[in-house]
Amino acid sequence: MLINTFSTPIQVTQHKHLAANLELIKLAYELKKDPNNKRSFHLGWVSKIFKLEDNILFKQFFDDKLNEINNFVNLYQLLKSYTIKCDGIWFNINPQYAYNFTHTHSGSDFSAVYYLQIPKVKHNADHDTGNKIVFDNPNAAQMNHQFFQNIMNYNEINSNTWAIEPQENMLVMFPSYLPHRVNQNLSEQDRISIAFNFSIEKND
Repeated sequence: MLINTFSTPIQVTQHKHLAANLELIKLAYELKKDPNNKRSFHLGWVSKIFKLEDNILFKQFFDDKLNEINNFVNLYQLLKSYTIKCDGIWFNINPQYAYNFTHTHSGSDFSAVYYLQIPKVKHNADHDTGNKIVFDNPNAAQMNHQFFQNIMNYNEINSNTWAIEPQENMLVMFPSYLPHRVNQNLSEQDRISIAFNFSIEKND
């Protein structure tokens, strides 16, 4: 019997909302025209963090994903009832050569990214190719241990990093403490996503 303890879940689901996606992409480019909405990183554009009530499309998008959000939170088997609170939502537009350094999302319990537009680029299993979002193992003791510097057939148990090659309409959810980065966009087409943080509030 294998007991896989202390795991870090990453949930990946696929959706089909073409009309809604097009509306969100249109909104992203409209917001990009306003310099007050800018939080740019490494050649890309990241919007300021919005509240759900700032635009009906944000509320509709989040509500549409509540079923998947609840499925993810249920993995933790909370013993008391709770309410899911969106801590903020924002757009990412990565033009050619844009990328994101390794970071976490402090102040929230969970984070998610939904891919609205993914350029077609060549990629392989190498974590540094394609449009991948790359997660770092949060277990520093494992990452720094000499044994894990050996060459292995990497899996969920022995990996120091884990990469996901996104597709359009893909939703990726993960704990906010999990370090992650986004590869450089080597296409001439923009890579566009919408991301959000959420937390769990116990009900009285």
